[in-house]
Formats: sequence, C-alpha cells, structure tokens
Amino acid sequence: MGGELNKHLVPLELLAKELEAAAVREGAAPGLVGTALVRIGGLETTLAAYDRLLRQPEWTWGAAGDEHHLMRAAAALLAEAAERGSSGHQVRVLAQDVATSCLNQLYTKTCVEELVGQFRRLQNLFQTVALSP
Repeated sequence: MGGELNKHLVPLELLAKELEAAAVREGAAPGLVGTALVRIGGLETTLAAYDRLLRQPEWTWGAAGDEHHLMRAAAALLAEAAERGSSGHQVRVLAQDVATSCLNQLYTKTCVEELVGQFRRLQNLFQTVALSP
C-alpha cells in the first residue's frame, strides 16, 4: 500500500507538509504526523519526504506558528527509526542526511542548543550503526 500511496495517489512530501503545518497550528506533538506517515508510506519513503521538506524555505514553518516544528518532527522521526533499530543502508544514509540538514540550519540560529544536541546524538547513533559490522 505504501508504494501505491507514494506513486499514484498523493505525493507523500505534499501530504507531510500539509499535515505538519496543520499540526503546528493545532499544537500537536511534533512526532505525530511522521509516525502516521511511516505506517502509510514506510520509513525510507517518509525520511526521504522529510529530507526534501527540510530543504524548502523556512518561512513555511514560521508562518504556521513555529519555525522549528519541522526539525522537532524530524528529530522524533529519527528517534523512532533509531528505536526500531532500522536496518538497511539507505535508511541510515537518509537518517544521517536529515540530521545533517537540520544541523546546518540550526547552526545559523540562536537559542536552539537543545535541538542541536538532539541531532548530534542522533547523527552519532546512525554513524555508529553504519560502522558496525
């Protein structure tokens, strides 16, 4: 079903963007949308969609009410991937890419030390897993 949703019905990236914008407006927990999308489209597809969303202009999220919401959502998604003990080279690469994208954006901000620390821990975790035999 996940492949059908991604290829034929609705682009997962668009669905994620709209649902995350609604989630931030409604005050929903940052990981809520990502967890649901993983069930629909799978972890790899969802990580790829979030990676693309993170590369979009930041004003989208500020206008929704929280410029860091998508990064918090991405952190929750990465934490879920780590908890699952996600295997597969592509998932680990995507997880590292998402963490790096977030860190690159956060390094230009102030008062985001907690998020930076969270992404550094997640990035190190996925790097360690990638190096494990």
